Amino acid sequence: MNWKLAVTLVMVFVLVAIGVAGFRASRRPQQFLVVVVDALRADHVGCYGSTTVRTPNMDALARRGLRYDAAYTQASWTAGANAALFTGMYPGQVLLITPEGLPWLRPEANTLAERFRAAGFATALFTSHPRITADFGFTQGFGVTRYIFDNDRRVVRECAQWLQGHSARSFFAVVYLLGPHDPYTPKRPPALPDGAPAELANGAFPNGKFGRKEITYLHSCYEGEIEDADADLGVLLADAPPRCTVALVSDHGEEWAEHGGLKHSRTLYDECSHVPLILAGQRTGVIIAPVGTFQLAPTLLRLAGLTPNEMTAPPLPPYAPAPKAVFSTLAERMGYTNCPPFHQHAIRTATDVGFRRADGTWEGATQLKPLMARHIAMNEARGGRAQVRISEQRARELRSLGYMR
Repeated sequence: MNWKLAVTLVMVFVLVAIGVAGFRASRRPQQFLVVVVDALRADHVGCYGSTTVRTPNMDALARRGLRYDAAYTQASWTAGANAALFTGMYPGQVLLITPEGLPWLRPEANTLAERFRAAGFATALFTSHPRITADFGFTQGFGVTRYIFDNDRRVVRECAQWLQGHSARSFFAVVYLLGPHDPYTPKRPPALPDGAPAELANGAFPNGKFGRKEITYLHSCYEGEIEDADADLGVLLADAPPRCTVALVSDHGEEWAEHGGLKHSRTLYDECSHVPLILAGQRTGVIIAPVGTFQLAPTLLRLAGLTPNEMTAPPLPPYAPAPKAVFSTLAERMGYTNCPPFHQHAIRTATDVGFRRADGTWEGATQLKPLMARHIAMNEARGGRAQVRISEQRARELRSLGYMR
């Protein structure tokens, strides 16, 4: 064979091989898994500095991804935070109020799941939280939804099976774990203190007077719940496709009397607002600039090659410049007589923080007032009331978590 012809044939073969590989790569499925762990504050995760809570799976995820050191929720209560997380909008832009006084995601809200589904992705939601269900509008855009009340283990198992069946497809899936939310009932609870009231044995704060002993016990239970959630994450990661982009985030943190309060939804201090945010499967590193958790939504769209039109939130750095400030709000809870908020808004920059209290007074850096005013205008509620009524079964579940009386 003529040597020139041989060289030509080899070059043609190489070019064809490269073309086939490129074609196959272009058709590689795009896969996104978001794991939301309720009430998980950042400083209770190992890679965020905790020395008492063991979170090996969260830590490993952070090592192979981007860890956002200063991620703050847009609201320190479940519905507001998740409305922002699911839409990339401020809570006031996308929430309505039910006749029972509970928040509901507007039907016209353009959710992250709806955008993925419209682009041909399989979409699925697996949740153990009664608020993150169709009753409150949070299933918009999900082709598959599975709700199992307060049973993270079964939710994870069903999601793992779904992931195995979609390993060759493009998908967007959300797993919502109730775990660390009160009542605090870890799989291996610590020993009860002597003379403990009945409520404590069920992971709840006593109805009567209680002190540091009871708080310390329940805090240990809370830490146990976080370790259980970490184990659940490990199961999901074992069944997720190897090229899947995985995000871990929380809706809000939890107070343990740092400023005199307990649980969440009343203040916007760091213990309630500073949450873990990890994005693995694309780049690695640590982002120290303050960011908002609702920035995850446009980031995932951008990574999928989709346009995050109409979203208030910009993508996370390094996919876009870091925001000048991060805004959090409890404005939509101002009418609540059951556990009314202490703070109304918060604004954070890389160096300062300011709070507007519910009584109108200011706390913190006064120079942030003009910046906060601009964000308040963006969050302004659009009005209206939802006419959907929740089932009695859902109401019982919500009462068990302290959302209704």
